[in-house]
Amino acid sequence: MKKHRKRYMKAVLCVVMALIMVLQPILPGVSGVLAAGALAPRDVDFSRPEKVKEIQKTEKPVTKPELRAPELEEKAPEPVGTLVDVDEFSKTYQKDATHFTTEVSTTPNTYKDASGKDQF
Repeated sequence: MKKHRKRYMKAVLCVVMALIMVLQPILPGVSGVLAAGALAPRDVDFSRPEKVKEIQKTEKPVTKPELRAPELEEKAPEPVGTLVDVDEFSKTYQKDATHFTTEVSTTPNTYKDASGKDQF
């Protein structure tokens, strides 16, 4: 059943598409008639609208926003160990002979001086 329904729907779709292709040269004339109907004269009322009655205004006193202290972010504790290496976005600390900690940040740790060398 589904095969026959699917085949039937494909045939109907093909016929509709063929009709659209055949009627395409005729459609500009039809659309011109429809556009002419849209340009037909219409009755429009240009009389003066009713006067708007007094608008009630509710004035609130202007107050300044309440000042408050900025919220401070908790700063991460400094890693334990000695600072071994500083790159543009990371710092490496040495805890002991075999353990290292690297701290990565989004803000640069270095800057270029006048001679073009990286400084921290």
